[in-house]
Amino acid sequence: MAANASPQSDGAFRTKSSLPAGSPMKVRVDAPHQTRSGTPKSQTDRWTHDEPPIDWLNLHAADLIERLNRWADDLQRREANLTIHEAKLDQRSRQFRLTAQQTRLELDALGRRLDARQRQLDAHVQQCHRLARQLALAQIDPSSPRQDPASR
Repeated sequence: MAANASPQSDGAFRTKSSLPAGSPMKVRVDAPHQTRSGTPKSQTDRWTHDEPPIDWLNLHAADLIERLNRWADDLQRREANLTIHEAKLDQRSRQFRLTAQQTRLELDALGRRLDARQRQLDAHVQQCHRLARQLALAQIDPSSPRQDPASR
């Protein structure tokens, strides 16, 4: 296409060359865009190729705003779900700590009871040994009631 173009009456373009032939620079000039008349477009309508650029920009801006709002809503929903999940995890960890502490206290109490029983058992074993020695001595010499030196 040549450097200058002007619309003809039938909408076709005619060119005039003001640059020397073989010049590397060429300029194209189109006919002005026709404006669209009628009802204004709503935000949900999509643009077409015959609309003026300003309408495209307005629709694109509205589309971006709508997408950003959906994205923000989705992020808020996800953040709320994350907060709920975090609260549940905190509650579970507190419950686990309380259960572990209670179990530890119960084990300590059972350990003390076991130690007390062990001391009782040791005392009973010593008493059984003492009685067994007395019985053995009594069987050897039934006439003399002797005292076991360990019982003194």
